[in-house]
Amino acid sequence: VEFYFSESNLPFDKFLFTLSYKENPEHWVPVGTIASFKRMRDYTAAKGTAYVAEALKPSTVLELSEDGEKVRRKVALEDLDHRSGHDAFARSIYAKGFGEETPGLQHELETFFTQFGRWNVVRTRREKDTRAFKGSVFVEFADMMTANKFLMLDPKPQWKGTELITMSKKAYCDMKVAEKGIDLTKDPLKRGGRGASVLEADEKKFSDFSGWKIIGKQRREEKIKKEAEKPDIYIDMEGEKIKLSKDGKVDPKEVEGKCRKGAIMAFEGAGGNVPWSDIKDPLKEAFPRIYVQFQRGDKVGFVLLGQGGEKGAENPPLEALTDEQVDQIKEKVKTIGGKEVSWRRASDEEEQKYWLDRANWIAQKVFRQSGPRQPDRGHRGRGRGGHQDRGRGRGPSTPKSERRSRPEAVPTIKSTLPVPPAKPIEAAPAESVKMEVDAPATNGKRKLEEGPDAAPEPKKAKVEEAAAA
Repeated sequence: VEFYFSESNLPFDKFLFTLSYKENPEHWVPVGTIASFKRMRDYTAAKGTAYVAEALKPSTVLELSEDGEKVRRKVALEDLDHRSGHDAFARSIYAKGFGEETPGLQHELETFFTQFGRWNVVRTRREKDTRAFKGSVFVEFADMMTANKFLMLDPKPQWKGTELITMSKKAYCDMKVAEKGIDLTKDPLKRGGRGASVLEADEKKFSDFSGWKIIGKQRREEKIKKEAEKPDIYIDMEGEKIKLSKDGKVDPKEVEGKCRKGAIMAFEGAGGNVPWSDIKDPLKEAFPRIYVQFQRGDKVGFVLLGQGGEKGAENPPLEALTDEQVDQIKEKVKTIGGKEVSWRRASDEEEQKYWLDRANWIAQKVFRQSGPRQPDRGHRGRGRGGHQDRGRGRGPSTPKSERRSRPEAVPTIKSTLPVPPAKPIEAAPAESVKMEVDAPATNGKRKLEEGPDAAPEPKKAKVEEAAAA
């Protein structure tokens, strides 16, 4: 009965899988149905179905219902952390030399292979048309060690005085492929280790039906359904609601026409070294909000300049720059990092991309921070940038699975950017988009602003010192 419900049989037994999975969400199967199977009749003929139920009570893999009338797996197929069936082909062996079929042969074979260790299934091989026994079997052992020990036996095992021909199932399939001249590179259905098993006609019935495919389809459908049931998430950027996709990204159409035009300047010629102070210090009196977007290697950098509103307001509204202000910027910031730069208004396409990048950056930040958090364990408070868990002390650690999870329900979320005077990390990975706020440079920042030529010196000195030694 454990074999009937095993991973080696249940997913490929159309009748039993349909009965226990497709027609019964709790996967119960009547013990009476199991007792009616051909191989169970010898056990039930004299003692009845109750005998089978009693025999199943000590099972470590099956469980009975409270009334003892039904049976199922203790761990459902869809709840398995690891499918042992994934390496079943590698754990299987081929053995030949069992002669002609006799009554009770299956039981004799199973008893015979029990002496070599635990096995999952012993399958007799038969002719495709006549179903006549071929005198050989495939045996799937419970683990690789047992399978290897069987194949290494010397002398070979004997069946009623006849020494068996044994080899791994893979070796057998490879042999048949060579004999029949099959080119697996031209037949994708037969390529690969497990794919070679389609050469065996007696196993074809197991490839015709697969419960694993049904379980996989159900999982995908459930995932799609759960995603569809989750509420929409929005962020607030410059007073506009931006809708996020299910994975926390922003559709470009969500940004179109929602952000102020004319508030972004583009600069060229800075090269790889861009000290933010070269831009912010000369302009901060005229523009309360200054955000620089630039990555080392970029040919063009962008600066968002915010103005207007009441003096001292935390987030003054954005207004389009006048020609006079553009000339003022060009006059006050002629060089960045010691290199002469040229200024111009950002094009419509550049502005659109800037706002999309900024929206995605804010969205991912909010998306991560809105997930489930662990209880506070005494972190050191607010760190750089005015956000928690970013100072020197790492604070409470959140598992990756939780950090990546999507919040159950989040209405419109006010962006945390921009923030009051903060200390941003202006050295970001090349793939990230930096959105900086006005703040004095940190020690780490100053090191980065020294430029790419400053870093190799210590390494060079060490090399010369080592060469001298």
